[in-house]
Amino acid sequence: MMTAYRLFTLALLLATASGCLRRDFVDERAGNEAPPPARPPAPNRSPELEREVAQLRTEVAAREAKLQHASVGEAELSRRVDELSAVNGEMNERLRVSAQSVEQLAAERARLLAALAQAQAGGEQQDGATPPPPPAGSVNGAAPPPQPKPGPSAAPPPLPAADDGEVAEVPPDP
Repeated sequence: MMTAYRLFTLALLLATASGCLRRDFVDERAGNEAPPPARPPAPNRSPELEREVAQLRTEVAAREAKLQHASVGEAELSRRVDELSAVNGEMNERLRVSAQSVEQLAAERARLLAALAQAQAGGEQQDGATPPPPPAGSVNGAAPPPQPKPGPSAAPPPLPAADDGEVAEVPPDP
């Protein structure tokens, strides 16, 4: 079944083909409007457009330079992060080794203290007396460094006096 619009269009075509209707009547009925009036020619905008293109090229070049600078900065930061990661790994390894050394020293100290206590206990059993306490100022049972004993040889000999204000010679030490 044909719609009303199709029937109307078909009737107009037949009537136009036979010459019964005027052309302008058919154009009005079919909804065809006359073409719009011609526009006046556009002014020459090429210099303005060329300036705008040049400005846009300048902006693009500036943005590319900023992007290049940012890329270089990012590469530098990435390199520094890699260096610092390597240093961090090295420091972690040194810390781990140091911790092992401290543990080994603590174990050795405990072993030596046990051996010292055993040796002191063995010495007490042989002597039957208690050993003297460590001297004052000793560290972990070690004796302090020997101090020079005051005595007659420790004091320097008196200087001979000179008669006329001259400095007298000091005799050599024996």
